[in-house]
Amino acid sequence: MATDRVARPGLSPVALLQFRRLCAGMPANPGSSRHRSTRIAKAANEAVESGRTVARHIGVDMGKLIGYARVSTRQQDADRQVSDLLAAGVRRDDIYVDNGVSGGRASRPQFDRAIPALESGDTLVITTLDRLGRSTQNMLVLAEALRARGAGLRVLNLGGGDVDTATPMGSMVFTVMAALAQMELEIKRERVTDSVAKRRAAGKDLGGRRQTFTDSQIRNALRLIEGGEPATQVARDLGMSRATLYRRIRELPSTVG
Repeated sequence: MATDRVARPGLSPVALLQFRRLCAGMPANPGSSRHRSTRIAKAANEAVESGRTVARHIGVDMGKLIGYARVSTRQQDADRQVSDLLAAGVRRDDIYVDNGVSGGRASRPQFDRAIPALESGDTLVITTLDRLGRSTQNMLVLAEALRARGAGLRVLNLGGGDVDTATPMGSMVFTVMAALAQMELEIKRERVTDSVAKRRAAGKDLGGRRQTFTDSQIRNALRLIEGGEPATQVARDLGMSRATLYRRIRELPSTVG
């Protein structure tokens, strides 16, 4: 069967021939069945390494996976997200990482590179939906960008299923997911604000003295920042400066992700 795309560098002609014969129902290596499994396995490994699938070689372009990771502060690292993306099948060269970039920022350098890298049939892979932004509106803008490119979305912490934003059902699912992600962010912020209000009501915020916050409260604040909430606003809600908040984040036990 003819195909518009030929094998990219890294896939040998022998491997491509093996696949074509296999898909046509022919012996992978006539007269030498002993090595059939080994040769097919080798061809498969070469195809995976080059970012292609068997279907692509018979004329069906399945697209590639583009991964995106983001951490909001320089004190964090994206290693865990990158590991999850690699485990999901994304090639390291196709992973884009923004370090120290809030989800609320309009410009995210690596994200701005990842989206143009998507072609029709490709899939954007992220670990959690909040890596895309802090509001439902921002996420819907992204959904439109994916739709325009004919690309899909895969969210790993939601079971790794694909969301086809080009279809009415997929678009609806994405909208609901985005709304739930924003609601979760707002609930976390409300918890932090309520905690501060209770401390003030109990007289623990008098005279401008330094407040004592638990690691749990600081972790909640960190989650808000990771979700795209401006660090300045989170610090203000806690009644501390941005610098103090970042210092407390750095002082958290190293076991905190």
